[in-house]
Amino acid sequence: MNRLWRFLVYQKKAITKYGIHSPFMYEFLTKVVADSRKYSDYETVEKSQPDRIGHHQLMKCFMRAASSEKKTGRLLFRMVRYFKPNTIIRLGDPLGINTHYLVKGYPKTRLVIIHVTNSGANLTQEIFEKPTVSNIEIHAGNPISILRELLTSATGIVMIIIDHPLNKETVMECFANLLPSINNNSILIFNNLNNDKEIISAWKEIIKHPKVTATAHLFRLGIVFFKKELSKQDFIIRF
Repeated sequence: MNRLWRFLVYQKKAITKYGIHSPFMYEFLTKVVADSRKYSDYETVEKSQPDRIGHHQLMKCFMRAASSEKKTGRLLFRMVRYFKPNTIIRLGDPLGINTHYLVKGYPKTRLVIIHVTNSGANLTQEIFEKPTVSNIEIHAGNPISILRELLTSATGIVMIIIDHPLNKETVMECFANLLPSINNNSILIFNNLNNDKEIISAWKEIIKHPKVTATAHLFRLGIVFFKKELSKQDFIIRF
């Protein structure tokens, strides 16, 4: 099934706030997903990109691609602003504007980026070399071992973001390592969910896990909650 067809299926199944009866999910949808306020941080993030990328042509390519994901980046900003995670761990090779949104969403958060390639880590390091961005840690290597070590010291609300180009096996192993550390406020996010068949397959398997109590499928993003007070529900939400 190609991406266009998946999008058409999503559009047909997606619901609005009027189809949601869970108080938690209704509040999440109305106060976060459907929040249409124009935050000043949006403009700050979006105007800062030319200054950060400088003359690096590869960075410019990444930023041009990322600019098409502005809607997703803004939602990530609102999620971080709403949930105020103590730690955000992003796995894969994430680059570009979305990371700036995470930083602005809650400046007190500890943002950890785990790259699977040294080149990706070096590029991110170059993008975030300015001293104004001081709460970002950048790692490169085996995401499983790095994640395992990070989770031993992570406290409070932890948000995990799964990004391209992790394969299903790696995602499932990351999830297995995450499970012992999961608490009621943990959040797992799949970025660019419908761009990769292996990520889609991992998503379908993870949402069936008994510790998962509610999920929100927004086509580009898949969001997993672990709140014990919620009954098991999987929502496909129009975004």
